[in-house]
Amino acid sequence: MLNILIFLALAKGVQLGNNRGIYPRFGEHVSMMSGSKVLGNCCVGDHVIFAANSYIIDQDIPPYSIVFGSGRNTVIQHISSDKFNELTRSVFDESDK
Repeated sequence: MLNILIFLALAKGVQLGNNRGIYPRFGEHVSMMSGSKVLGNCCVGDHVIFAANSYIIDQDIPPYSIVFGSGRNTVIQHISSDKFNELTRSVFDESDK
């Protein structure tokens, strides 16, 4: 069963799935751009952005990160809380609602 908390923003073509029956776990304020994929035994921290077409399987992602690429070319870049807020303001801003 998928364990997804609040504020998970998914774009078109995003895939979430299991690997050998184990599903990923997500923190809060996670944003997944078009074509990104998270499969298997992954623990995704709070405040994470997956770039378009990024892909991870059975890999943990620390809080306040941006994920680019896939496989051996995966890049996990730490970002500050200010930078995260700047990049995701339109996705998670509740004042517009």
